[in-house]
Amino acid sequence: MDTNAQIVLSNIHIEFTKIMLNPVENIDLYNIEVDALLKKIAVFHKLIAAKKQEVLTPNYNNVDYVV
Repeated sequence: MDTNAQIVLSNIHIEFTKIMLNPVENIDLYNIEVDALLKKIAVFHKLIAAKKQEVLTPNYNNVDYVV
């Protein structure tokens, strides 16, 4: 996992813990916090998907062809 993905995952963990440990006093604020957490999860998912695509897609730009 690259550094960006690790940072995003760490932020997700912090936000999730903060949401779960605090009592729900204002449902609107709670919904905003959960929505922000879901957006961070989506960013993490995109980072991982991009990394998988990078690994799965061969890079032919630097290949020397022998004819």
